Amino acid sequence: MRTVDNRSPRVVERQTVLAIASLLVVVLGLTFLFAVARSRWVDRRLSPLIARLLSRWTDLELRDYAGLLELEHGYRVLELAVRSGDWVAHRTLGELELRDEGIVVLGIHRARGG
Repeated sequence: MRTVDNRSPRVVERQTVLAIASLLVVVLGLTFLFAVARSRWVDRRLSPLIARLLSRWTDLELRDYAGLLELEHGYRVLELAVRSGDWVAHRTLGELELRDEGIVVLGIHRARGG
């Protein structure tokens, strides 16, 4: 069964133009947001503001390890809590040979201070 479109060609054309315009607005908006998100200029100005706001209204400890250590290419800093039964427990760093695995230990914090 064939349906008949009773709308005039001018109405269909107007709706098509509106749909294309709406799509264009969305694409341009996303492009703008992407550009702003990747902008170093925006980052330099927003980071101090965000840090001030977080320190005023939260108790989060702010650390920018990537910026502090100039990390790039997939490197990252993480904290590893070691329990008694873990594979790294009760062994020296030399025994673990972590550098062979691409791991660099930046520091060790012991609960008992030893």
